[in-house]
Amino acid sequence: MENTTFDDVVFNLSTTPSPIEPPVAGSILVGILLLLLVIVTLAGNIMTISAFISNVLLKQKPSNLLLLSLSCCDLVVGATGLPVAAIHTGLGYWPLGKAACVTFAFFSVVGVSAGMYTVTAVSLDRYFLVSREYPAYLKLQSSRNVKLTIAAAWTVALLIGSCEAILWLVGDYSSVDYSRECLSPVRSDPRFILVIFILLFVIPFFVILVSTLRFSMLLRRRLRKRKGPRRRSVDVVNNRLVHPKDADKDPPTVASSTLMSSESPSEMETTEFSSTPNSHQQPPLSPGGAVEPRRPLKRKTMDASWRKKSFFGLGDGSLGGAGSFSRAKVRRRYVKPAVRLAILLGAFALCTLPYPIFIVLSKGSDCDDCISRQVRNHLSNLLLSNSGLNPFLYAVMHRKIREYFKMKLTCNRKCC
Repeated sequence: MENTTFDDVVFNLSTTPSPIEPPVAGSILVGILLLLLVIVTLAGNIMTISAFISNVLLKQKPSNLLLLSLSCCDLVVGATGLPVAAIHTGLGYWPLGKAACVTFAFFSVVGVSAGMYTVTAVSLDRYFLVSREYPAYLKLQSSRNVKLTIAAAWTVALLIGSCEAILWLVGDYSSVDYSRECLSPVRSDPRFILVIFILLFVIPFFVILVSTLRFSMLLRRRLRKRKGPRRRSVDVVNNRLVHPKDADKDPPTVASSTLMSSESPSEMETTEFSSTPNSHQQPPLSPGGAVEPRRPLKRKTMDASWRKKSFFGLGDGSLGGAGSFSRAKVRRRYVKPAVRLAILLGAFALCTLPYPIFIVLSKGSDCDDCISRQVRNHLSNLLLSNSGLNPFLYAVMHRKIREYFKMKLTCNRKCC
């Protein structure tokens, strides 16, 4: 029985079916594991998409739209690529014919390609975040621009899948028996393989590597610059900022308090005072005749609150000046997003990189009577397994998604 996986549908280098016949029990076991992976991938990504739909705060942050797009990519892969691998491996043949084979292969290529470019966009988004001040970042990565980026990623993915499907249908590939196997004969062309390898692996991973390195360098540089916060005086009566130099030249006649404020006005906390029946009433005088300032009531602006709902934990105060926070808080606000990005990209690289590296190293040695073909098939399944891993990474690293998962799982358990 043949151990044919999704690799033979999307990434195969030869149209000749493998004559290797592993034990039937082993083939069935792998097929069952892949079927379980299909269920986990579909359930996890559907729940993640539902969390974004039900929570408005998750959709308000433009960078979260990239994660929503990535969940859609994983859902497509889980609905097309993984079932092909499970059916072909567990049964040892393809029972659905040519039409289903071409359709599944097309959507599998689209899902994998869109996922590659979306992860690349996430990496670039993090680089833009630390390479410029927050207002400039918001202007560059606005909701409209992020949506255009997502549309471009899916458009390129659709073009790649369409090119393969068209070449597959118009070409003379009558030798392929679609009742026995579901293979992509187009990928027997070395030129097509080279183009796909460059578009799907070389360019995305090069951009991810460069942007991630620059992100790390700029992040360390930004943290080192925050040795001491800048202080500004606040006139608690007039509710206005007073620069230290101006305060020295013209000291206020009333008591003032000093608080740590950031360079960006959006990061400041608004200061309000308790209301009185007479709004024009003067502040009470102390026994010495000095004016006693009213106690300010601090309340965070809504602009600063919803921006902290980002998947990467970055709000306004993490990008401009961070004078209103201590150095430890600033480090937590920067290091935590960096760790989240490292986990996301690390899992992506661990599942995706082994396959193209193996293809490059084993070029010209893809024999049908050796272990090379089996290793390649398993690595292709590892590439697809990233689609089932991502939803749980989102749940672990994002409180809102984790709470949604917990609520749904607890509700289902109680209902049962």
